[in-house]
Amino acid sequence: MAAIAARHSWALGLGELTLSSYLNEPFRAEVALLEADLLDDEDVQVGLAPDADFSRFGLERVFVLSDIRFEIQSGSSGKRVMLSTEFPLREPYLDFIIEARWPDGRLLREYTVLMDLPPTTGG
Repeated sequence: MAAIAARHSWALGLGELTLSSYLNEPFRAEVALLEADLLDDEDVQVGLAPDADFSRFGLERVFVLSDIRFEIQSGSSGKRVMLSTEFPLREPYLDFIIEARWPDGRLLREYTVLMDLPPTTGG
């Protein structure tokens, strides 16, 4: 589910979330910023959506979500939003909304994350 408001024919997009951590580890994930090449990193703000948007989507904004940090990184493959926490994440299931804002628009996208247990090594 996504909502877009933009004044130009092109609009920023949020790609799929790629998870790179396990349950009981600090949260690490990334989301591609689509169609963002024409924008400077400082022109885009990405973070959790406000409480009102969580309510509108019928989601609870659980406290643990406040620990997630958002950082935009640019590379040869484009712009990405890196999501991380300092402390281990103990919630096996997260449902949250990311908000992206830029000078000409706003985008909301809901993400559901199922945290796997770390792989075990045979002994």
